[in-house]
Amino acid sequence: MLIEKTNSQRWAVDSWIYANGENPAIVEADKWYIDTLDNLPIAMR
Repeated sequence: MLIEKTNSQRWAVDSWIYANGENPAIVEADKWYIDTLDNLPIAMR
């Protein structure tokens, strides 16, 4: 969990979604739970 100092926005950092060595998914904490793998965020490189 990351929290922005300027606006207190909380972010979930989740590395289990992608293969080892890939960047983690970083998603607004309120939107972190997903019910299908079809809507995974794209790993940024």
